[in-house]
Amino acid sequence: MQPNCESSNMKIRKAKKEDAPVIAHLLLLAMRDIVYQFIGESNDEKTNQFMLRFVSSESNQYSYENCWVGELDEDIVAAVTLYDGARLHELRKPIFDFVTTELDKSFQPEDETVAGEIYID
Repeated sequence: MQPNCESSNMKIRKAKKEDAPVIAHLLLLAMRDIVYQFIGESNDEKTNQFMLRFVSSESNQYSYENCWVGELDEDIVAAVTLYDGARLHELRKPIFDFVTTELDKSFQPEDETVAGEIYID
């Protein structure tokens, strides 16, 4: 069901852990192909599990801690992830460790941000 934007006001708020399933779904709309590369296969179930794992966890670049959500009529309809670019390597480490250790895959993504920037997905 499409929300009626003319009669509704979007509310923007800090994400909560219980928002993780919706946030993971929304982030994958923008980055499913990237996660396919991370996990080494085009498997939607594994891709969804990967994203949900990290969105619902703390201290990583996809964590709900770094997210804000937009709500219309109490339904989450948008999500944004943002963090200090100086923290990229610290926040990416749990993803790096999972991909290289648990999945036994090579993982060398480009740095998408640097110190002095706020990274926004």
